[in-house]
Amino acid sequence: MEIENNPSKTPLSIPNKNILKLLCILTILWSSLSFISFFFIGIIYDYFKQNLNIFVVDEQQKEVIKLWLRGGKGFFLCFGLLNASTFIGAIQMWKLKKIGFHIYSVSKLLLLIIPFIFISNFPSSWGSMFSTLAFILLYRSFYKQMK
Repeated sequence: MEIENNPSKTPLSIPNKNILKLLCILTILWSSLSFISFFFIGIIYDYFKQNLNIFVVDEQQKEVIKLWLRGGKGFFLCFGLLNASTFIGAIQMWKLKKIGFHIYSVSKLLLLIIPFIFISNFPSSWGSMFSTLAFILLYRSFYKQMK
């Protein structure tokens, strides 16, 4: 009993739940916006493709979107649904459920792979890979606190 109540145990060894909440909030915001945009584009894919100039003004963004458009309607719908599952995973982790970590991790890894399946010659994004790995490792630090 004495060891458990020892105030000298460093609080840094126990991950702060506020950090978990911040991670979940960031994931919920990003994944919900990504779900809405990708899934919506998937639904109106043909119209969006024909009227790209109405939706996008910046030439650099236009080139990136043209690359994504090569993936077709299925790419956008699939990408949107995977973003919805990262949202579900974050909600479950907010509730401290381990299944949320698994849903989130698998969904994020699939989000890295899906573009290569749908789009030929898709360039690797080291930034996406790094941020995905960083978030998975940060969430993993809270895994023992989850049920």
